[in-house]
Amino acid sequence: DGFAIVWNFETGAEVGRVRGARQLFATRFTSDDRRLLTAGEDGIIELHDVETGALVAWTEMHGGVVSGLAITREGDIAVSAGWDGRIGIVTVDDPQRSRLLDPGDYV
Repeated sequence: DGFAIVWNFETGAEVGRVRGARQLFATRFTSDDRRLLTAGEDGIIELHDVETGALVAWTEMHGGVVSGLAITREGDIAVSAGWDGRIGIVTVDDPQRSRLLDPGDYV
């Protein structure tokens, strides 16, 4: 249904809900746990505020499904993997400043 639901494991209560792609394939919290990256079938990576569910920023990275997301310990850079065979490097605070790497590219 495209929703990522955030739960409090201690209380079992729902903490937040964000709307992403129709089918989400990957999610990752930022290091402060206040924002959530989502990605799915549409090739778009979105940054959401967990408390409000609001869409903070987005970028279209891949030509199809985004199957994986990782984020640096500092929380400033995210890396995506897509079924298009490319790797995306995303600046979390400004996803429009992103870069796609094709197979064989170097960072």
